[in-house]
Amino acid sequence: MTDDEVRARLEERLRARGLNLAAASRAIGRNPAYLQQFLRRGVPRRLPEAERRALARLLDMDEAELGAPPELSPAATVHVVEGVTGPDGRRSRSLPFDRELARSLSDGRPERLVAYDVEGDAMAPTLRPGDQVLACALPSGRLRDGLHLLAVDRDHLVRRLALNPVSGRVAILCDNPAYPPLPEQDPSALSVLGRVVWLGRRLD
Repeated sequence: MTDDEVRARLEERLRARGLNLAAASRAIGRNPAYLQQFLRRGVPRRLPEAERRALARLLDMDEAELGAPPELSPAATVHVVEGVTGPDGRRSRSLPFDRELARSLSDGRPERLVAYDVEGDAMAPTLRPGDQVLACALPSGRLRDGLHLLAVDRDHLVRRLALNPVSGRVAILCDNPAYPPLPEQDPSALSVLGRVVWLGRRLD
């Protein structure tokens, strides 16, 4: 990325997160004018490694977006969605993930991916407790049968969705037969974070 592209990307992400330049500067341990000088005056011309890394953590960005050389930024940053969110509803951690694999799983847009650590046995035997899945955000109107990551109240769950071609409604299913299916729902009533596209599991 060019220096101008780095500055534009940083400013866009700060705006999206609702952070002003002074607050973000203090959050990375610099004086309140640091990021204003970087964005408006080009000083420093490129972010030093420590500040770049701190901003990447603060804003959940890939360091490459902040000007890191490719060899120093081998991984994409994937947000990890917790089973139950905190009081503010924010994701609490991130996962470094192979950049090229992340791109291939998300049609070239790794920022569309979220990760989730499977809890419970509702989706056994397909998914086991401790498995980690990646879900890719769906384009509007592209819901189809398969495993999806859902937000239900303050919980996050992986469930199998099955569309009824006649009614247009969606059944929410567990693969474990001990768990009964939920009644069919209108797709617009569901909060779908993404379709599961990758599974990671430790083999004993």
